[in-house]
Amino acid sequence: MRYLNRVIQADLREKMVFVSGPRQVGKTNLAKAILKAHAGPGVYLNYDIPSDRKVILQETWDKDVSLLCLDEIHKNKKWKNLLKGIYDEYSDRQSILVTGSAKLDLFRKSGDALTGRYFHYRLHPIDIQEGLKLGSIQDPEALSGYLLKHGGFPESFFHPERSGRLAKNRIEQVLNEDVHDLSRVSDFKSLELLVEILREMNGGHLNYDHLSKKVGVSPPTVKKWIELLEKLYLIFLVTPFTSSSAKSYRKETKFYFFDLSLNLANEAFALENLTALSLLKKCDWMNDAEGKNYRLHYYKDANQNEIDFVITLNRKPVHLVEVKTSDDSFSKSLFLFQKKYPSVKAVQLVHHLDRVKEKEGVKMVNLSHYLAAFELP
Repeated sequence: MRYLNRVIQADLREKMVFVSGPRQVGKTNLAKAILKAHAGPGVYLNYDIPSDRKVILQETWDKDVSLLCLDEIHKNKKWKNLLKGIYDEYSDRQSILVTGSAKLDLFRKSGDALTGRYFHYRLHPIDIQEGLKLGSIQDPEALSGYLLKHGGFPESFFHPERSGRLAKNRIEQVLNEDVHDLSRVSDFKSLELLVEILREMNGGHLNYDHLSKKVGVSPPTVKKWIELLEKLYLIFLVTPFTSSSAKSYRKETKFYFFDLSLNLANEAFALENLTALSLLKKCDWMNDAEGKNYRLHYYKDANQNEIDFVITLNRKPVHLVEVKTSDDSFSKSLFLFQKKYPSVKAVQLVHHLDRVKEKEGVKMVNLSHYLAAFELP
């Protein structure tokens, strides 16, 4: 059972529930598990299947079912109005679960009548913390290596011999199907090239001018494609932390992959990606399930002092995380930042570290063991 099952079952008694996340992350299995556990009869309809699409558009499903699951409905160009009509007509007698491989939290900014009538969850791949509960590998360090090689998508996690083909298939589906359904991109070869360049980058900083020269399209087009890849959950973006007292200068957004196995870069960036995904998963969980306002950022000042991750709560920093492969010397950036924010928890995660160290309030801990037990206040 995945980590969202119980909370979604509880929320369906009160509101409509959206579940979004990458392709093959387990949304369909999650929906079918919820259907199976549901007290009354239910129906699952996938907009990608022509016969199901017809049932959705003509609204001919069995109205006696108490749970209606709609998958990939966002691929209808007027899906917001379609879903609004379904909700207004049937929500008094049917719980509604909506899943999709693109971002489904658009109503929050649209001012639509559905605002306040649904909960939204983001389903993430398996990380170290969840993997220890699901798999046979019980050593966090061994599990981190396993995830870096095969990724945390359920089928790849449980069938590692297929992980390479499955990762290739996911990219092809996103680029050849999802991009086509949700955008007007015509230069698919250049978009594929952009994805390959991102996979090979040894750092996650997005310089659109630099990328445009490599790909052969304009910087605005690269920026639009990056936003599309984020919307389709191939990558996620981490923006710089800024405060009112910070000096104003240009800072680049960073990116990471949802599928850890896509990284073709060096070990340092792979470990950073593993950490970013674990931290984001916890932030999204706290925001979606408990209504918190956590955000994942990174820090870089005008003097090039940089910290890999800054977690904020209500726009105030609460947690600092620096990632190292083997360097056991403390990062000076952590000390500099903590002087400005003395109450902020600061940790330096080191791969294969044998014992915990501490200096001036900054802890140095084993990366895998820390992520296995990571919690937010």
